[in-house]
Amino acid sequence: MQDERIVWLCPGFDLGKRSTGGTLYNDVLVRALKRRFGPDKVTTLDLIPRNTSHSWPVERAYANIRYLRNFHRARQRPPGLVMAASDSTAHLMLPVLYRRLVQRMPFGLVVHHLRSSLPSRRGPAKWLERLAEKWFIRNASFIITISRSTRQSVIDLSFGSEANAPPIAIVAPGIATRAPADASMCRVTSGPPFRMICVGNCDDPRKGLEYLIEALSLLPAAQFELLFAGAYSADSTYHRGLRHLIHRSGVSGAVSFVGRVSDEELAHLYQTADLFVFPSLWEGYGIAVAEALSHGLPVVATRVGAIPELVREGVNGLLVAPRDSRALASAVRSLAKDVSAREVIRANNLAFARDSFRTWEEVGERLSDIVEESLSRVRP
Repeated sequence: MQDERIVWLCPGFDLGKRSTGGTLYNDVLVRALKRRFGPDKVTTLDLIPRNTSHSWPVERAYANIRYLRNFHRARQRPPGLVMAASDSTAHLMLPVLYRRLVQRMPFGLVVHHLRSSLPSRRGPAKWLERLAEKWFIRNASFIITISRSTRQSVIDLSFGSEANAPPIAIVAPGIATRAPADASMCRVTSGPPFRMICVGNCDDPRKGLEYLIEALSLLPAAQFELLFAGAYSADSTYHRGLRHLIHRSGVSGAVSFVGRVSDEELAHLYQTADLFVFPSLWEGYGIAVAEALSHGLPVVATRVGAIPELVREGVNGLLVAPRDSRALASAVRSLAKDVSAREVIRANNLAFARDSFRTWEEVGERLSDIVEESLSRVRP
């Protein structure tokens, strides 16, 4: 590879914070590229000033102008490759257009999920975001996605068929927590309380936590415990609504929120739980599901996004329709009653994890390989 610079565009995102699965993935990619090509050859470019408050349209317009001006000023020595995540579509439309049509230089894109497909998107806003994503993706020289589901969504939205698409690689996220060596290190119990764990952002309505709380209210409260692990703000509207629902449903004594925990603490929670429950309304992948499987936990999850790629019905867990509290309760009750089934599932999951999941370091190396291979193909 020639001595060329790679620039990762990250308007308004502090990669080092790793606040979501997507930012963690992006951070792993950038760090891996720095190791592969040298820290002086790989830079991140955030042109959104901190401590400012703008409306949605003003912030996006401001970002487009700032990045476009930066690209134009650097036209005598443009970077060899510009990369970004599709989360920044609205911030980067003009500079990407300039990059592809004027500079005629390669542009690499990481797609975690299509934002226009999120359950919260409705009406004209969903239609406009869908058009923007379609155009943005079509300007990519190569694309990296995190699941077969996301890859197919990208093809369906922007290209119609695989034959019309640029190279699209699938690199699933890594596993941060260390799995037990064998099933004997996992908790398998026959008596109450039956411990359930759910991991994810507890301020995010997309996680569907209210349906899990409703499901718990349909079970004998004295026999079940439900623990939520994930960041939350006690002042957020969604979290206040969850607290109110817990109190109204009469399950306050069975539910606890532990907030964000370290990888070591999370590994301990997985190893001391009986079941992992994930009521999400949409997932581009489901890192928490993969982590739970790597610890041998049986899983009850919703049949959305890429989750069916991880959870094989009746083999390592049960899948239910989203927003169906009664189906969640029924699936939990079924596995809670069958200790022998959970023992088999735990052993199956540990074997599946050893064959299927990479560490984050391995993911970074694979991503670097793809970027290097893609550069050799798309160099103008």
